[in-house]
Amino acid sequence: MEREHWVVNHRVGSIYPGYLMVASRQRVSDIWELNQESLAQLGPVLAEVERSVRLVYQPYKVLVCKLGFSKGFDCHFHVIPVHDWVLSEIASHHYYSNEPDGNDVMLYINREYCENQCLEKSSRIALNAAAEIKNILKP
Repeated sequence: MEREHWVVNHRVGSIYPGYLMVASRQRVSDIWELNQESLAQLGPVLAEVERSVRLVYQPYKVLVCKLGFSKGFDCHFHVIPVHDWVLSEIASHHYYSNEPDGNDVMLYINREYCENQCLEKSSRIALNAAAEIKNILKP
């Protein structure tokens, strides 16, 4: 999905279906640096993406977060469908709480489904997710 000020893609290297990135076209790192047009479009874009993720994946919850600790990345947001099955995985893992919160979910999904994944497999998942979401989103 592309809008005038924002682009939505599946997270590169992720094998977690529906893990999307909403990235600014503006070359800035932080929200406060965005121009008024980008800011005005941000809320509607995030709402549209979350709605689409809910329709396609029917998750327990959808996480939307901005991290941006690494230098060199433009302002972007992570949009992650949280399924009951991943909450069960986290709860049964000895490093995490048996009642995981958003931080546990974010860390677990990134460690288990995003780091050091097979590029071919992650590309297939990204293409499938993109096709599913594209059917929901309007151009």
